[in-house]
Amino acid sequence: MEANKSPLALVEEGLVEFGRGFRDKARKIFSDVHSLHPENRQAGDYLFFIDEQEKADLLELGDLKKAPIVALSYQEILQLNISPQIGYILSLTDGFLTFEEIIASSGLGPEETKRGLARLKRMGVIQII
Repeated sequence: MEANKSPLALVEEGLVEFGRGFRDKARKIFSDVHSLHPENRQAGDYLFFIDEQEKADLLELGDLKKAPIVALSYQEILQLNISPQIGYILSLTDGFLTFEEIIASSGLGPEETKRGLARLKRMGVIQII
């Protein structure tokens, strides 16, 4: 963490990372601010919010030992506004790899991959049979 930045500037930096979809980076920034400035309630609140989102993602996925399948046609998927990162996660979904295996093999980090899988499931792009 940069020593010359104010806690407010660091929280704003964390929010930018969060907005870009990098929850792990945002968590690290908020955690650093919170540990150095425990009186900064914003950092603590954002850490709590990230934790709650991650719990919701796990609830959405359910049993991580199950293998998701793609539920939409290629043409339907092309109509969706998904990022290259989410598209990559989708490309790992083959009906054979379990959620655990996709999370472990994506190379994107476990939290980012869980978030992407949960988003795909909420959108109806993937499902469990």
